[in-house]
Amino acid sequence: MNKLMVGLLMGGTSSERGVSLCTGKELFANVNRERFDVTCVEWNADNSWTEYSVNSLSAVKSVHSNALELFRGLKPDVVLIALHGANGEDGRLQGFLDILGIPYTGSGVLGSALGMNKLLCKQIFHAIGVDTPEHLVFGGQYPVVPKEVDLKIQKTIGYPCVVKPNASGSSIGVTKVHNVMELADALDKAAKEDEYILIEKYIKGVEVSVAVMGEHNSSEKFVLPIVEIVPANEFFDYESKYTDGKSKELVPARIPKEVEKRLGEQAIKVHDALMCNGYSRIDFLIKDDVLYALETNTLPGMTNNSLYPKMARAIGMTFPQLIDKLIDLGLARFPKKEYQANKSK
Repeated sequence: MNKLMVGLLMGGTSSERGVSLCTGKELFANVNRERFDVTCVEWNADNSWTEYSVNSLSAVKSVHSNALELFRGLKPDVVLIALHGANGEDGRLQGFLDILGIPYTGSGVLGSALGMNKLLCKQIFHAIGVDTPEHLVFGGQYPVVPKEVDLKIQKTIGYPCVVKPNASGSSIGVTKVHNVMELADALDKAAKEDEYILIEKYIKGVEVSVAVMGEHNSSEKFVLPIVEIVPANEFFDYESKYTDGKSKELVPARIPKEVEKRLGEQAIKVHDALMCNGYSRIDFLIKDDVLYALETNTLPGMTNNSLYPKMARAIGMTFPQLIDKLIDLGLARFPKKEYQANKSK
C-alpha cells in the first residue's frame, strides 16, 4: 500500500503558538507510520514557514517566505492541522486550503470561524435552546472605559465575573474578577488578545467537557465519555490546563446518567448548529441542574495534558487510532479515488 503524505502544520503567529507546538510534536510522535509519511511544517512567528525533512522534526529541508510558496512545492495528500488561535483555528487557513484543493482535518471555514467567536457562539446557543451564562460585550470601535464597564457590570451580571477575549483560546487573557479593583488589569489583559471583550457572569458549578466526533451532517457522529475538570486554581485557567498536577481530569465524569445523556444531546446540537467537522469539544458548567455551555473548541489541544485524547482512551481508542480517524474524516470531505483506494481496510 502506498503511503499518503501528511503535512503536519503547527506553530503559527497567535498567542497560542506554544500550545500548538506541543500539539504538533505529540501528533508527530503518534501518527501511524504504516499508513502515512509526515512532513512537519512550522509556521514561524515572523510569518515564514519552515519545512522539515520527511518523518523528521529536526532536519530542516527549506524555509519559505510565504504559505503559497510552501504548498506549491509540498503538495500533501492531507494537512493535519495542529494550529490553535487566530489565523489557524478561525477559518482563514481553512479557506486557503480549500482554494488550493488540499484536504485537511477539523472543521471548515464556517465552523472554524463560528467556533472561534465566543459572542456568535452564545447567540447560536440561545437560538438552539442551549443555556449559557449571562454576558456583556465591549470593544470594537468604542473605547473600553473601566468606570463605565464597572457600572454596567453592577447593574447587570454583578461581581464576581469572568473577563475574556472574544476570539482566543487556551484561557489566554481570561481573568476571574472579584471586584472593581481588579477590573482594569483584566480588561487590559483581554484587550491584548482581541478587539472585543466578553464579560460573563461567574457561575460556580461542576465543569465538564464534552467531545463530539464526526461530521455535522452525518448520523454517524458520536459523543466520547465526558470528562469532569477539577482545577487547583479558581477556574480552569492556562496554568491549570498545561501544568502537570494543576488540575484533575476525571473520565468518566461523576455525574448522573440522566445529566450525561443531556450533555451529549446538547453537545451534538452545538456541533451541528456550528457546522463542525471531524471533531469538537464543548465546555459546560453544571449548576442546579442547568447545563451552561461556555464555548466550543474546533481544534482541541492534543498535548500530553489535553482532554480529547484522554476521552478517546476511555473508549479504548489509542492516540494513533484517534489521528487515523481524524485524517479519514478529513479525507472523506474531499473524495478522490486515489485517497479512498489508500485508506486502510
